[in-house]
Amino acid sequence: MSPVPETPRDLAVASFGDGRYASVAGEARSGDWAVVLALTNEEPYLVPYEMVFRRDEGGWAEVAGNDSPGWRATGDAQGFVTVWGEAPGGATRVTVRFRDAGQTVPVSAGHFLAVFWDVPETDFDGDVPAEVSPAG
Repeated sequence: MSPVPETPRDLAVASFGDGRYASVAGEARSGDWAVVLALTNEEPYLVPYEMVFRRDEGGWAEVAGNDSPGWRATGDAQGFVTVWGEAPGGATRVTVRFRDAGQTVPVSAGHFLAVFWDVPETDFDGDVPAEVSPAG
């Protein structure tokens, strides 16, 4: 008998054929929220898929899935912004800038995930893309 998945990473992988058709390219957590970028399907036909998890008394549970990055609500017009995709030029780390914030994140299987937490809905404009560049 397989162990019961308990972390967002484990839950994400288990939801795609018990891990046969997914790997994790990135994971970010803040408090009771987590985002996992799963690479679904088999190589060389990987398809990125974002999964959002929330923790309560019963543990972690998936609350949303998305096939594109963007702003996600956590309540009271607050939320977070996900930025993910293929890394430029074979980079092993990328720097992602969103508005006045920036972070450097690892690249896995050619993809990256950056999450900017505590972003009011009014601060997100889907027409203004985040900047992504290879990290030195």
